[in-house]
Amino acid sequence: RAALGGLGAVAVALFAAALAHVRAFRRLVAKSIGSGATAEFERGRFEALLRHLPLPVIRTSGAEHRVDFANPPLRALWGEKAALGLPLRELHPELCEAWDRAFSGGEATLGGEVTWEVERDGAREPVHLSLWLEPLQGRSGAVEGVLGIATDVTCLVAARANAERLQSLTASLSRSLTLAQVAEVIVEQCLVAFGAQACSLAVPSPDGASLQIQNGGGPRPEVLAQATMRLEDRLPPCEAARTGNLLLLRSLEELSELFPDCARALPSGYPVRAVACIPLAVDGRSLGVVTAAFHRPHRFGGSERALMHTAGRLCAQALERASLYEAEKRAHTELQKAIDTRDEFLSLASHELRTPLTVVTLQLERAIRFGHEKDSARMWNALTAAERSAGRLARLVDNLLDVSQVRANRMLLELERVELGEALREVAERFCDELARSGSELEIKVDSPVVGLWDRLRIELVASNLLSNAIKFGAGKPIFVGAIQLGQTARLTVRDGGLGVLPEDQERIFRRFERAVSARHFGGLGLGLWATRQSVEALGGTIEVKSEPGVSSTFVVSLPCGGPAASLAPG
Repeated sequence: RAALGGLGAVAVALFAAALAHVRAFRRLVAKSIGSGATAEFERGRFEALLRHLPLPVIRTSGAEHRVDFANPPLRALWGEKAALGLPLRELHPELCEAWDRAFSGGEATLGGEVTWEVERDGAREPVHLSLWLEPLQGRSGAVEGVLGIATDVTCLVAARANAERLQSLTASLSRSLTLAQVAEVIVEQCLVAFGAQACSLAVPSPDGASLQIQNGGGPRPEVLAQATMRLEDRLPPCEAARTGNLLLLRSLEELSELFPDCARALPSGYPVRAVACIPLAVDGRSLGVVTAAFHRPHRFGGSERALMHTAGRLCAQALERASLYEAEKRAHTELQKAIDTRDEFLSLASHELRTPLTVVTLQLERAIRFGHEKDSARMWNALTAAERSAGRLARLVDNLLDVSQVRANRMLLELERVELGEALREVAERFCDELARSGSELEIKVDSPVVGLWDRLRIELVASNLLSNAIKFGAGKPIFVGAIQLGQTARLTVRDGGLGVLPEDQERIFRRFERAVSARHFGGLGLGLWATRQSVEALGGTIEVKSEPGVSSTFVVSLPCGGPAASLAPG
């Protein structure tokens, strides 16, 4: 509003000045004509006065409006067309209608606004003039000619046009919410507002080291602004972004002199003759650059520069609003996703914990009953089943505890010398019954001791989770567990011949609450592999999966034998 108000004030001041000039000349003409200034002396003095006026003046005679006088300012506008003796129709036919009205009506009148193109500094640009027409009467009182006085209202017209363009830009931006919508509006509106033939918007990359084209309009807008530009590149948009200043290149010669690489890269015959780069910034932060290309040399007058500055501020503010809107939208989406994940987790956790608790309860009740009946064998079976369910329950609780510890950055390690083969065999013994029920045969291969400085509980958790997964998804096929030491690195391998993991799921399965299969067909909280990765990384190691869907899955864990600190040592 402030920008529009400033332009409006300028327009009013220009109009008032123009009107004052017109009225003053009207009084002068009326006085000269009314006092019978028909003698050669008076005519000569009057022409001398008009010749020195700073405003363009033309005098025509007769109904054909033959030009018999044109002062220097008018000749500067018309050039060779200001030839005396020629009828106005041959010079500027668009003026004849207004001249006819003044000649036939016999009264002073406004001739309206006319636009002429003039050449300045090697470029053609429009000049807007407001005409005041005064009929000239002869001795008989009949109209013999018309005196035309022109007031240059180019600034007034430019201010009015700029106000309309800024109003259109503001209205369009106010209806745009997302960055994509704002970028599209910026390009479309700037093409029209600046009168450019091509336009592009480049925005900073997330790391701020480069500019990336967000949108473009016109023929091949990427020519002057590549799809991705490093901020230090010698390109016009990068220069404007680095300095934060409006960059105006009025001709191809200026472009070639300041940015020779850019000029040489232009396709043969591509009609770029002038370039404007408008930086978009809020509170000193660069939000992008608008690049406008023109097919003819361009002077970039004061009103056009003011328009570009104001449009740049409006566009930058719109980009800032769109960024805040999208950030809020992302935050809301993440919050909703977290709520959905929480609800799903609570539902799964209650189900997963309830199942082994129910089994433990039932098996203990059976054991008590069989104890009263003195049936030792059946009592022992019931207690064994209860122990298995209690073990499953313990693993679920361990995973839940891991989640809380990692979230609170409280995963404490108790490092000691651990022989990996021994730990693997101890874990395998806990899964004897599950292996028997699944039908999978387990092969453990540790040819020589593999010793490292690790946390035993973390090692056992990693082995338990990987072996549990292999049993669950192994489809009853053989399972291989092996360990080997390669230099200062221990490698643990767990391979099954079951379902496998799709390539697109191989990274996702290590995330919290993620599963590659339906929870309806395979139980679990989606925490096992996540907890496994957290434990491995806490020990300074890595874990990866290699899988062929429907054939096999192989999980490979690499751990530094010297403990977590060894993974940070140089070399």
